[in-house]
Amino acid sequence: MTVNRLLQICCIVDDVEKACKILTETYGFPEFKISDSLEVGLKDYTINGEPAPLDNKAGFAVAFGLEWELIEPRSGPLKKWLDERGPGIHHLAVLTDETYEGFAKTAKELSGKDVWLNGKSATFGMDYSYFDLTKEIGMFLEVYNEDRDHPVGFFRDTPPDPVHK
Repeated sequence: MTVNRLLQICCIVDDVEKACKILTETYGFPEFKISDSLEVGLKDYTINGEPAPLDNKAGFAVAFGLEWELIEPRSGPLKKWLDERGPGIHHLAVLTDETYEGFAKTAKELSGKDVWLNGKSATFGMDYSYFDLTKEIGMFLEVYNEDRDHPVGFFRDTPPDPVHK
């Protein structure tokens, strides 16, 4: 199995607007697009097959050839993760030459764990999974179960940001 591209770095934060402002104003990142998922009003969003609110505020920016996602969770598994561990890098999103099923099998062989979280919404066009490989590689990896762009976030063919080459 080969990872073909790093798509995204995601940090879980206490205050997404504050974190985006610091990255933009202090460190020269491009402006973040902030999305309040509660405003989307998804009726078909599920976590691990169970109906769930998409209860996060998130900021997205493209810099250094990849997407930066900052998530401020209000409830659910990501909020529990934040409460237990504090803010920090949560996952890297990757493209791989492996099928989703093959990726999941390899991750389970390495960690002994099934997928940590699978989020889906046909309305929003999401089907993604986080694999907890923190003991093995120090982080979660996120893969997408279908071959299309995330409607709010990253774009798979985004070239490196010319300002930040």
